[in-house]
Amino acid sequence: MDNVPTTNETKGNPESMTNKILETGAAATQNFAPPKRVCAHLNAFHAYANDPSRCVESNHYCAHLNDEVRQCLLYD
Repeated sequence: MDNVPTTNETKGNPESMTNKILETGAAATQNFAPPKRVCAHLNAFHAYANDPSRCVESNHYCAHLNDEVRQCLLYD
């Protein structure tokens, strides 16, 4: 978390103390080097826009930009 700017242009409220504490706890128990801001992993299935009967599995690795916005890397 040491390489994150203290301000950004993201809409919404600043990140809460609860989220900061949770990220610190995650960082103490997990090694996410080099993307140290990643604090959540989600696994989901997404339907194709042109064929809703088909889907693809996707892994999301997310970081908090603030309490309302998450920025995620998606791998399928």
